[in-house]
Amino acid sequence: MTSSVFRQIRDIQNQAGKLVEEKPSLEDLEEFSRYNEEMKLYLVKNVEHEEIMKHVQSIPNVFDVEDDTPSFPVFVMLILGILTIGSSYFYFKHLEEARQISLIQDQIREVQGKYATLEFLLKATR
Repeated sequence: MTSSVFRQIRDIQNQAGKLVEEKPSLEDLEEFSRYNEEMKLYLVKNVEHEEIMKHVQSIPNVFDVEDDTPSFPVFVMLILGILTIGSSYFYFKHLEEARQISLIQDQIREVQGKYATLEFLLKATR
C-alpha cells in the first residue's frame, strides 16, 4: 500500500472524529458517507489479502442504521400539532431528526474504529 492510502485512512478517521464531536449537518453526513463508500471501493479493488478484504467489507455504510426506539405515531403528532398550532409537531420532528443524527454518529464511531483497525492490519502486512 502506498503512503497516500495511509494518509486517506487517517483523513477519514479524522473526519469521522469531527463529525462525532460536532453537530454535523446532513450535507456533512452525506459527504462523509460518499467518501467512505469511495474508500471502500478503492480498497476492494487494490487489496489482495483475504483477511484485510473481509475487514474492508465489514465497514458499514453510515446511513445503514436501525432505530429500535419507538417514535410517536404520526396521528398523535398531528393531533398535538393541531391543538398547539403546529409547534409540538415540529418539536417532535426535531426530536426524531436529532435521534437519527445521534444514531448516525454512533455508526460513524464504528466506521472510525474499523478504519483504525484497517490501518493497523495494513501496516502489519507491509
